[in-house]
Amino acid sequence: MSPIKARILISGLFLLVLWFGLSVQTEAQTVRTAPRVARQTRQLLQRIRVNSDNFRASFETSLQNIRLRGAESENINRDIDDYEATLNDYEDRLQSREDNASDVRQILAAAAKINSWLQQIRLGARVNQDWAEVKTSLNQLAREYNLNGVEDFENPISDDNLKFAVLSFKC
Repeated sequence: MSPIKARILISGLFLLVLWFGLSVQTEAQTVRTAPRVARQTRQLLQRIRVNSDNFRASFETSLQNIRLRGAESENINRDIDDYEATLNDYEDRLQSREDNASDVRQILAAAAKINSWLQQIRLGARVNQDWAEVKTSLNQLAREYNLNGVEDFENPISDDNLKFAVLSFKC
């Protein structure tokens, strides 16, 4: 082998070892900071769950005081169940360290449906306050994943559901 080829080969090997060493160091730094971030995210998820439970309770109480058709009530409850299912899926993925922005987008999309309902149906101050606390926590979670919050999410309720909601107020 010629001396020039040998120098190129040695230089290439040196750069490869240097690159590998830097990537291992970067990975080690990521592993060191990840548990702290994951712990904060788990605490935020716990706050979201508590706020969501408070919202669900005040929502159920408020539903007893207004007249909605069975289909409307079922649709709203289905959307809340879907939202809770997305929280469960996210929690599972967070526990297995497989969480990503797509999981949070699904939560925000489900929350946007509830938000749309609440803008159409007046359920009382307590429900609105509890939902505002949920949205505040969800928006914080969205920021952790560099996403927009609940209000910025385009996910309106369907025309059929809106028609049912409007009809219930005319009665």
